[in-house]
Amino acid sequence: MKTKNEISEFWNNIQRENHGKVRFKTFAILLGKSEDVFLNITGILFIIDHRMIFENFEKGRNRFLFVTRKEKFQKYKIGFSVEEIMDIKEVSSRTAYRCISGSMKHSETKVIGRYYRFLTKNICQIRLRFDYSLFFDLLDSRKLISFLKEYEYSR
Repeated sequence: MKTKNEISEFWNNIQRENHGKVRFKTFAILLGKSEDVFLNITGILFIIDHRMIFENFEKGRNRFLFVTRKEKFQKYKIGFSVEEIMDIKEVSSRTAYRCISGSMKHSETKVIGRYYRFLTKNICQIRLRFDYSLFFDLLDSRKLISFLKEYEYSR
């Protein structure tokens, strides 16, 4: 387990690398991009000043000493300005997978229903001006959505 100093140093490095202050952060799994391939990449989604960034990190050593196959780590980082977000909402996992596979247009998704949200996995859809959407499995999509609404009103 990481110490508070190590965690603080980690975030200080992130802020230095990205030239700003972390405003929001959450654990995330990037499932994919609309009409593209399934990615399923575990990482951290964070907002530094006006930029949203998703980045994965190499896992540490296996503390339980189980024999596991070591797969070669591939760095993945994507970032964009929060001003480029056209829409952000929670959709069902089925809707997200349909959009990623191309069997549904990302512009035709609907917010997950009030009761249905308890029966399925909620996925965060971030629709960008570049005419595609990113789909994330987040710990708490609602926190990100409310943060971005507050950000929008504070501009």
